[in-house]
Amino acid sequence: MPTVYEIFKMIFGLVASVFILYFLITYAGGYAGTQLSAQRISITRDFLTASENVYLSGVPFIFDGFGRQDFEYSLDASGTQPQIEFGSGQLPVRVPLFFSPGKELYIERKELDLGWWKFGFAMATPEMDIIFNVQDPEGMDAAVGIASLFPESQEPEISFTLCDGAELEGPYGQFDFAGSRSPVIRNIRPALPCSASLQKGSILVTISSSCSSSMQAGICIRPSDGTAFISGSQKEYIYKDSLDLAALVLGGDRKDLFGNYIAETLYTYKNRVVGSELRLASVVLEGKARLLEGRDADCDYSRLVSSLRELRAIVSGKDYYLSRHTGYTDANLLLMAEQERLEALGCGL
Repeated sequence: MPTVYEIFKMIFGLVASVFILYFLITYAGGYAGTQLSAQRISITRDFLTASENVYLSGVPFIFDGFGRQDFEYSLDASGTQPQIEFGSGQLPVRVPLFFSPGKELYIERKELDLGWWKFGFAMATPEMDIIFNVQDPEGMDAAVGIASLFPESQEPEISFTLCDGAELEGPYGQFDFAGSRSPVIRNIRPALPCSASLQKGSILVTISSSCSSSMQAGICIRPSDGTAFISGSQKEYIYKDSLDLAALVLGGDRKDLFGNYIAETLYTYKNRVVGSELRLASVVLEGKARLLEGRDADCDYSRLVSSLRELRAIVSGKDYYLSRHTGYTDANLLLMAEQERLEALGCGL
């Protein structure tokens, strides 16, 4: 018969074993969680580094790091420093970068050309088929302008298709769709509302004068007054250039890990970063004009300087892009005309 001491040893051993086992399980779980978090940080950092390299060099790159581990990530542009959020952490975005989450992303440097100034940015696009339903002939240029900012890529496959009622034409690559023989230009007849069966992951882009917030899917563009809509959102998005529309199309009607529309985040981010760089560009160009002023009687920079100041005043407003006015477009057109006039006269800038 065991003694009291032996019974005590058995009970103590059992308690000690349970404690050690609990500690090992907890440590292993914590270690695994730490390793998982470290891997996500590493993958996201690699993506940002690749995007920075593409932005600086102009050499495209296919990034497949997100396919190695399944986790959600999204752009957070709500603060002064844009960053990528991925649940367990965040990393800063140091160059203008537009992306929609995917396991494989084609990263390419693109430019928004305003005539007198170019805005460079990196764009990371996952596999997608953009379905254009051009019901309004005025929207043909918008469709081509959107496609021109997307890459030509077979891996991941990025394609463009036309929808006319139940009929689909395509898919086309970016070069064919946005080139001089674009099928959008050939199809001058307004399309019927798209009723075709679309594959999962496709983004429907309807261009129609009857667009409203009650639309059923994708993005809807109303060229008559420069307004766009995201399916499921009650907001109106005023667009001024093709990058506004490309940002909305890139996001589609998907939501990020915080429940926000990716398209709205990209649209807001685009206008804030473009507004910031426009202000800087206008200050630099005005400084050049002031230095050159008076050197040649034929070189009058006064209208250029006036337009630069007008544009700078417009984009200095925090939410300038939400206002429906023509000042932004008019100032850019005048700046382009003034720059061409000065160049024709041989005036330096």
